[in-house]
This record gives sequence, structure tokens and C-alpha cells, in this order.
Amino acid sequence: MVGTLADIDDGLTASLIRSFHQYLTGGMPPAEALRAAQMDAIRRGGGAAVPKNWAPFVVYTATP
Repeated sequence: MVGTLADIDDGLTASLIRSFHQYLTGGMPPAEALRAAQMDAIRRGGGAAVPKNWAPFVVYTATP
């Protein structure tokens, strides 16, 4: 599960989560996929690159 610790603009969230799912379906583990999506946001620049728009997202996992 991916969650955020803050309110984030819906448009910026959609872009980040879309990128996250592309990496995830490409075979990356969830934490790596999220990091890659966050790096994409930084490279896109503009509002997407502002840390408050990508940094609050975290991956929650359960351990067996």
C-alpha cells in the first residue's frame, strides 16, 4: 500500500502514482518503484519537483 502523510494536489498525485504503477508492473519492488517515480517527478520540474509534492509518499508493507 502506498500512502501519503499530507494533502497533495490531485493532479500531481495522479502523475506520480501513474509513474509508480508503470515501474511496479515492470517488475520493480514497491519501494524502488516509488523512488523511481519520485525521481521522475524531480526531473519533470515545476510543481512536481517541489519536495512537498512527492516526499510525503511512503510504501507500507507487511512482513510475514
